[in-house]
Amino acid sequence: MFWNRRKSFSYVCGCCGRTVTGSPSFSIGLPPFFGHLSDEEVECRVHFDDDLCHVRQTPGTISDDDVFAIRALLEIPIHGVDEPFSWSVWVTQSRQNFCDYVETAGTDQSGTMTFGWLPITLPGYRRTGDGEPVESLACDVQWQKEGLRPVITLHECDHPLFLDQRNGMTWKRAIEIAEPLNRRAHGRD
Repeated sequence: MFWNRRKSFSYVCGCCGRTVTGSPSFSIGLPPFFGHLSDEEVECRVHFDDDLCHVRQTPGTISDDDVFAIRALLEIPIHGVDEPFSWSVWVTQSRQNFCDYVETAGTDQSGTMTFGWLPITLPGYRRTGDGEPVESLACDVQWQKEGLRPVITLHECDHPLFLDQRNGMTWKRAIEIAEPLNRRAHGRD
C-alpha cells in the first residue's frame, strides 16, 4: 500500500535555503548536573567524559547521594519517516547501576534495564525558565549490545516529550525543533 511507505526525512532550511537530509540527531554536550558549581568545585568534584558523569557531593568521597549519569539515546518517531529524531542525552543512574554499567562496558549489556531520571534541557521541550530547577522525567534505561548506547523510554506522564515519544511527532514539529539547532550549529543564528 503506497500510503504506508516510509521515506527519508528532509527539509529546506529557511535560513540558508539548503536541503537538510536525514532524520535530525542532536547531542546534549555538557551534563546539566554541575552547571551551578564554580570552576574550582568542578575541578575537585566532577568527573565526566563522552559517556559518563559523576558529581561528588563531597570532594574526595563517593556516596549514594552523588550524581551518577550515563549518556543514552532518546528516540522520537517522526510520522511517515524511516528513522527517528534522536537525542543523545544524560540520564541518571543509581550508584550500583552506574558501577555495573562501567564494569560491564565492552560486553553485551542487552537485557539489562534500569531506572533513571532524564533532566529536560532539550530545546522545544523545556518547561522551566532560567534560574528555575530543571524538570526531570522518570524513564527506563535499556542497555544495549557492545558499542551501542543505552536507549531510554519515558514513563507515562503529561509532558510533551513523553507524548511525542509515545505518539510520534509530525514532520512539521521535527523541523520546528531541528531548524534552529542546525542554524546555531552552522553559525547562522
